[in-house]
Amino acid sequence: MIRKAALLLISLFIACAASTTEPEFEGVFFAAGLSGELVTLERQPFTVQTRIKAIGFGGVRTAAEINSKKSPVRFSSNDKNAFVVRSANPTIDPATLYMLQSFTVSKSKRQLIQLNANGPLIYGNWVKNTSNQGVIPIAFEHLGESSFLITPLQPLPPGEYALAKRSGAIDIFCFGID
Repeated sequence: MIRKAALLLISLFIACAASTTEPEFEGVFFAAGLSGELVTLERQPFTVQTRIKAIGFGGVRTAAEINSKKSPVRFSSNDKNAFVVRSANPTIDPATLYMLQSFTVSKSKRQLIQLNANGPLIYGNWVKNTSNQGVIPIAFEHLGESSFLITPLQPLPPGEYALAKRSGAIDIFCFGID
């Protein structure tokens, strides 16, 4: 009888350890480790840079930038990537709240291009909203009472990535794939 009880307790412990736990705070993203642990992602504030080309005659470009080329948090392209975020309101469609986006890497910066306008701005030429450039399709699954498990719909190729709120983001959560 004691042996059965001990085996039952060990089984429950293993089952609890294998499930991914919920983050403590809302809006903080983590990678879901293979054994259910939360892996901390690189948390970075970003700056929004607007560059006007040739006094406005060459266009304008706006990007969210981070002043480093690579995230110190790295995963293998062979891994099945999954992420976790706690939501303030888990009844709202999470696809309207959160996104996964790939960075454009240039020189010593990572950039999320938001707007690109070509030609003289005085004539209202070609303003292209590129805020969806690099957005990666993801699936959401409820995890616990108020969190979501986020998985990319396709394997992530090598590169630099960010998870963020779609609006009002102060920090973004970064990682790289090798």
